[in-house]
Amino acid sequence: MSLPVWLIIAIPIGIAIFYLYSNMDRERNKFHSIIVKCIGSFIPLSCAGLALSLKGENPFANLLFWFITLCVIADAVREYTFVSGMFIFGIAHVLFVIWLIMQESVTYINIIIWLVVVSVIFYIFRRMFKARGLDALPFCVYVIILAFIFSVSLTLPFTHPAVYIPIAVGTLMFITSDVIFGMQMNSRRVKFGKTVMFLYWGALYLISAALWYI
Repeated sequence: MSLPVWLIIAIPIGIAIFYLYSNMDRERNKFHSIIVKCIGSFIPLSCAGLALSLKGENPFANLLFWFITLCVIADAVREYTFVSGMFIFGIAHVLFVIWLIMQESVTYINIIIWLVVVSVIFYIFRRMFKARGLDALPFCVYVIILAFIFSVSLTLPFTHPAVYIPIAVGTLMFITSDVIFGMQMNSRRVKFGKTVMFLYWGALYLISAALWYI
């Protein structure tokens, strides 16, 4: 089994899952929609596990594998209890941060990018922060973590081999999907559910695909 062979099998399934999830009445069929959503996230998880196993590595000893695993778990939990689901997502992203630091890729340039990204996101959501006060604190922490991941991932292709490019692109898709999701939570006029899921699943696919070569 190689990555191209896996993609030939997985991509059509992923497209079918995306189409099914996007056209479901998720309010009336909540349980079934959660199953479909988790299957969509499990596909890249299986990609990561297969890649590591074929290289003779233990998937459960890899932080990126745990990152994707916790994302799958959070997908289900968030539908029942939003706070708990976001807490699990937070843990997943902390693991991502640790993995990035282990790559010895954090420089002053990353710190500058991080501060710029955080400033931009805080500006976009400034009204929400003022309205919710301390209730917005968990979201603030999540933004800081996600922006750090993005700032470091962005420079990986320039400081590491080209196989890190999917990590950079995947992280960009991740932060974009989360920003749109946050805008949806803050305004009923913003409706980009399909875009959010496309970017989210696409990010997981790219990150898991990179594990075939990293």
